[in-house]
Amino acid sequence: MAGVTASAPAKLVLSGEYAVLHGGPAISAAVGVRACATVAPTADSWSLRITNSGQSFDFSPAAAGGIEWRTDPGEMGQLLAAAWGVLNQAQALSACGPHVVELDSRAFFTAAGAKRGLGSSAAVAVALTAALQTALGVAPTAAACLAVHAAFQQQRGSGIDVCTSFHGGVITKTAAAVEPLGWPEELCAAAVWTGMPASTTALLSRMEAFAASHPAAFERAREPLHVAAAATLSDWRAAPAAQVLESLYEFARQLHRFDDDCAIGIWSAEHVRLERLADDFGLVYKPSGAGGGDYGLAFGLNPERLEDFVLAAGALGFTAPDFDLSVPGLRVQPLTGPAA
Repeated sequence: MAGVTASAPAKLVLSGEYAVLHGGPAISAAVGVRACATVAPTADSWSLRITNSGQSFDFSPAAAGGIEWRTDPGEMGQLLAAAWGVLNQAQALSACGPHVVELDSRAFFTAAGAKRGLGSSAAVAVALTAALQTALGVAPTAAACLAVHAAFQQQRGSGIDVCTSFHGGVITKTAAAVEPLGWPEELCAAAVWTGMPASTTALLSRMEAFAASHPAAFERAREPLHVAAAATLSDWRAAPAAQVLESLYEFARQLHRFDDDCAIGIWSAEHVRLERLADDFGLVYKPSGAGGGDYGLAFGLNPERLEDFVLAAGALGFTAPDFDLSVPGLRVQPLTGPAA
């Protein structure tokens, strides 16, 4: 295999959270925060370097097609093992000779080491899978990236984070397809960090537990959410920005009801506080992604009001990072120097 480096962006879900888990449509934007993966030949043994911690972990290809670690590398090692398992079914990775695999997702964490809720595992999975495929002489595919992340997550999740990292820009994902979208003219948005990292796994587990114990009530709860998600997508494609804003408001309202009915914890105290603040400025606010913490999004038609909201949120201790939405997706290029 030749040396290669790849990067993939973060994501923020704009609409359709939870609906997308059951075949409904969601809208997501790639964010200007990137994860990187590098695969480079070495004269030594196979190893995984984790830039975040500065640690290095040696491993050996297993006879059964997996990986044998000398010491446990944690989550990054699980991602590499998932990629190895998926790609080794069609490509003899172990026959390529020793390589160093380096993974870097530092931009997805706060200075204190907390996850920022931007889809770090999906972005790393896309960058890693694409780097390995390219090094093997295979064109990177979204299908392989989805398979790797699904294996890592034990087949949970909708895959919209992976698709957003791979394709970039703004996309919609339904059960059937991924479609690129534009950004509605005059619609403004700002992301706000609640200061509270959230566990997507815990939130999904609560939803799944409610669905299992109250299947009829769960169906009644999610149907209006699906209707609101579909209406938002329809308006996003063609309607004026004012109508898009109305649809986002309705989706946020239905997300409230869904959360209340299913007792998931999507609307944390921080999200409720930010929602009330956004309402003071005539803006629409909603959690982004699983909720419970992490990021929320404020939408409006007046950039000045959005700026005032961001300043007011900052005065309350919330932060609004200055990163771009709708950035390019996966990037892959030959490695021009040794792995760092």
